[in-house]
Amino acid sequence: MKDIDKKVVSIFERHKANKPYSSDAKVIKCDDDVYCVTVKTDKHGNPFNREELLEDAMLTEYIVRVLIDTPNGSYINNYKVSGEKILGFLSKFTSRKKQGQVIEIDKYIADDLA
Repeated sequence: MKDIDKKVVSIFERHKANKPYSSDAKVIKCDDDVYCVTVKTDKHGNPFNREELLEDAMLTEYIVRVLIDTPNGSYINNYKVSGEKILGFLSKFTSRKKQGQVIEIDKYIADDLA
C-alpha cells in the first residue's frame, strides 16, 4: 500500500502544479467538493485482490487525533482504533455523539512490525 500512497500523492501534487501525469491517472472533482484519484492496479500492473485489500484494512490500526475544546483550554486525545472499528468510531464524532473534532488520522504500525 505504501507504493500506492506515493503514487496517489504524486498525482495530486502534479495536478495541483498543473504538470502532466500519466494518462491512466485522472484527478476528478467529486460532487462534495473533494478530489479523487482512482488506482486500478498495483505497482506491478496487476488488478487488486478484493479479499486481500479488505483483510488488510481490517487488520490495520490507526491513531486518530481529536481536538477537545473546554472552558479551561484545548487538548488532544489520541485514540488507537482498529480498521474494523474505524468507521463506527469516526461516525460518533460526525454525528456529535462524542465531543471533539477529528484533526488527523494516521496508520499505526507497531515497532515490532516495522
